[in-house]
Amino acid sequence: MAITGKVKFLSLAALAAFFLVIAVAVANGKTANFDIGVSNYIYSLRNPAATAIMHGISSVSSTPATGLLTAVVIAAFWFKNRRKTALFFGATLLVSVIANNAIKYSVHRFRPDISPLEDASFYSFPSGHSMNSLVFYGTLLYIAHKSIKNKQLLAVLDAIAIIFVAFVGFSRVYLGAHYPTDVAAGFVAGTCVLSAAIFMEKTGKFKKVLAVE
Repeated sequence: MAITGKVKFLSLAALAAFFLVIAVAVANGKTANFDIGVSNYIYSLRNPAATAIMHGISSVSSTPATGLLTAVVIAAFWFKNRRKTALFFGATLLVSVIANNAIKYSVHRFRPDISPLEDASFYSFPSGHSMNSLVFYGTLLYIAHKSIKNKQLLAVLDAIAIIFVAFVGFSRVYLGAHYPTDVAAGFVAGTCVLSAAIFMEKTGKFKKVLAVE
């Protein structure tokens, strides 16, 4: 058990280190050519139908929408007398939002101005849509895997969540609201938050932090 815990901790540390590598590269302008090249290619795929779809995906994964969905999920767990699960879910999402905003303030990367289709404000790195969506659906999947025994159903839920979160990231670049490295960093940072939350829940540390039984 101790060895497993060390492996998980080292994996989390490696993810955090990878995120720092991306952040430092972005801060020093080392990713500019990559970001512009990939962004221009994605912009070349634009068409009215795809743009409408991307706006829809981006809207349902925005911070207000994710916040509303989080409140609904928390309420559902709470009224089903799964209060520990409700607190775990809410705390994980709250940490994700706080961490995302803190990183944005620290890096101070401005939004792309090449060809935006969305009037996005605040700093760009990392993508909040990408990070918080990964944490939201990743946490739901973790809870589902603890509760649902049907492996086929779980496989379908996993596939749907992965595809949707990937499209959330793609939509942010497509709409010109983020650079590709913003999205990549959002996914890495979200994985760090999710992994840390799961580690704390599995080891009982989450219960101690919030003093819940």
